[in-house]
Amino acid sequence: MVNIAINGFGRIGRNVLRALYESGRNNEFNVVAINDIAKPEGIAHLLKYDTAHGRFRFDVALENNTLNVAGDDITLLAISDIKDLPWKDLSIDIVLECTGKFDDRASGQAHLDAGAKSAFLVTRVTRFRQYGHL
Repeated sequence: MVNIAINGFGRIGRNVLRALYESGRNNEFNVVAINDIAKPEGIAHLLKYDTAHGRFRFDVALENNTLNVAGDDITLLAISDIKDLPWKDLSIDIVLECTGKFDDRASGQAHLDAGAKSAFLVTRVTRFRQYGHL
């Protein structure tokens, strides 16, 4: 099973999570962590209800800093400096960089230095990059 972390849970990060779950391939990955500076209550609410895409069809619950999606626990982090992210401790295979703030090789490398095996930088629809190997 592939361990995934999402850095940035705005429009792109939320849609990435929706796509992962709605693909019907939940048994192939484990979303371990979401890193975003937003309040956990806001993260849960915006995942559940989307004015463009409608209501998320999976159950979403929040307990402390853990988001439960379809029975899967996802740790919520609020760490602003990439170098401080606990990707190694969480055994992260892939980081999906969705903040839009980090969009160059150095940013991807920072995720690798924090312990991720691979980082995908997604800054807008026309821009998608991978650094590292899985």
